[in-house]
Amino acid sequence: YLTQTGLPFAVIATKADKLNKTERAKAINALQSHPAIPTDTVILPFSAQNGEGKDELWQLLYRYAFQ
Repeated sequence: YLTQTGLPFAVIATKADKLNKTERAKAINALQSHPAIPTDTVILPFSAQNGEGKDELWQLLYRYAFQ
């Protein structure tokens, strides 16, 4: 739906703290190569547990809200 409407979006990959470095790379690769996700889509690893990606997510929200 978002791709068809042209709305900007990002993929927020939650639970990033649960994966080791190898698993994380594999998961991000899978998202980047998924046919439903455009190649220029931001994929942001995020963890509420340790705060990873929090600042980047706020920046994305601000950018998308005021485009």
